[in-house]
Amino acid sequence: MGNKKKQMFDLEKSLKFAEGSAFEDFSTKLLAWYKKQKASHPWRLLWEEHKDPYHVWVSEIMLQQTVIKAVTPLYVEFIKKFPTVFDLAKAKEEDLRAAVKGLGYYSRFDRLHRAAKDLCAKKDFFEWPQTFVEWKKLPGVGDYTASAISSIAFNEVKAVVDGNVERVFSRLFEIYEPINSAPMKKSLQQLGGSLICQKNPGDYNQAIMELGQTHCSKNNPSCKSCPVSFSCISFKKNTQNSLPNILKREEKVDVDLYLFVIQKKNKFFLSKREGATPFLKNRPGFFLLRDLEKKPLKKEICGVYKHTITKHNIKVYVVLGSEEMIKREKGVWVEAKKLHDALMTSLDLKALKVLWELKIKLPWALNKSLVILSEAKDLPKTQNGDLSLRSR
Repeated sequence: MGNKKKQMFDLEKSLKFAEGSAFEDFSTKLLAWYKKQKASHPWRLLWEEHKDPYHVWVSEIMLQQTVIKAVTPLYVEFIKKFPTVFDLAKAKEEDLRAAVKGLGYYSRFDRLHRAAKDLCAKKDFFEWPQTFVEWKKLPGVGDYTASAISSIAFNEVKAVVDGNVERVFSRLFEIYEPINSAPMKKSLQQLGGSLICQKNPGDYNQAIMELGQTHCSKNNPSCKSCPVSFSCISFKKNTQNSLPNILKREEKVDVDLYLFVIQKKNKFFLSKREGATPFLKNRPGFFLLRDLEKKPLKKEICGVYKHTITKHNIKVYVVLGSEEMIKREKGVWVEAKKLHDALMTSLDLKALKVLWELKIKLPWALNKSLVILSEAKDLPKTQNGDLSLRSR
């Protein structure tokens, strides 16, 4: 860039791009590239074959804050288990939780389940929401998700502007202001609404998002093979590696968390985590406490590991607890052989790994339970550096 002055973003000037032939060339080339190169995600294949909005809806919920690689295998199994919205509405809560185990942010699936029940509650007839406004009335459906579903499944001209699209716009129009600031997000949404292809909004939305995923990456964008580089200001000026400009997120908060493994005979106690639980509310798992009047002795701690939840950097201390601690705690006792399947969150599964690594150093009763567990489910080995194990 040298000493060249960076120009401020001109929304009005950028909006004029949508009015001319330049945008027509841009959208034509983008859609032609997408038609030829688009990824064969299972939700796309199902939509093309069945034209069922359910397949689009479930995929959009699963993809919220979750990478495609993690979603793909679970999506396939989810649709096998709950092939229609009616099957999802009738699903048992524990079956739904098992189907999305490992994806995190589990409250979104509670809302998905509730929305399915709401849709199927009408006795006379079933009808899908058709528009952005109607989709937004469902639990767990915000602006982005409503735009994606209404455009893909119902051809509504509603722009999707996610992080991938924001990144494309930042280079396409050489925007140096932080793209994740509230004012800029509003401007980019307006810009997206002006640029969307009127004839084929669903494919256009998917195309520009996929362009951000495959070519317009955060670092080292693949500009030479980009199908629309001819329209990109930053490519023409060779400034693409200076963008996007992103505001740093709030600082992480360090937290000490105590996870208590409470066992009797060959069963383990799993808290329902209601009320004042520090994390993972309503996600059954080991008993958690954040603040302790009396900290456990070093010899009472059988393992320590690190975990992250949103803005929290958590140091988890695994401690063997007693039934005395849970007199007022709601929960269930789970047989050892069913424990792995009963635990949903990665925070709990990491604790299970700690116990497994230390089985020969644990009290006899607990050791016996872990042997039973091993016969039912193989546990993956812990990675060096993630866990710190201590003998008792």
